Amino acid sequence: MAEPLSPNLDPNVVHNIVDEILSEKIILFLGAGLSMGSGLPGWRELTHQLANDIGCDSSLDPLTVAHQYELARGRPALIEKVKSLTDTVGKHPSKIHELLPDLRVNTWITTNYDDLLEATLKQKCRPFEVICRSCQIPTCDWRKTVLIKLHGDRNNPDLIVATEK
Repeated sequence: MAEPLSPNLDPNVVHNIVDEILSEKIILFLGAGLSMGSGLPGWRELTHQLANDIGCDSSLDPLTVAHQYELARGRPALIEKVKSLTDTVGKHPSKIHELLPDLRVNTWITTNYDDLLEATLKQKCRPFEVICRSCQIPTCDWRKTVLIKLHGDRNNPDLIVATEK
């Protein structure tokens, strides 16, 4: 009998996950940690930089920091800063990015603003559709990989969500 992947990981759980992937019932949720491997900041690091710019306490809740930045500098400045910090010029998808399209998962949800997932899907010649607005869902082509960007996209600045408001 093969050894389990981890002494604390039930082999039945692994088997069930594999079954769900093979039956295409899995949805990937991909957070900022994914793009940190490509040199982009995570949410805490991004808001720490915002805090530093305005002399705000960086230990505050990240949403509070982003709100304080917006109050101090205005929404356009906040969006420009987020776009600047998530710029992928000179950055490349990480090894994990590159492995994701090999999974049989067609729906990906991300909080990332960057375009490294899109770059990876293009690189792998995998058809995809990006959803940034709920009104796009009914007309989405679910035969493609669907990338749902919950917090918006740096290439569509009016859709960026960085504060509670």
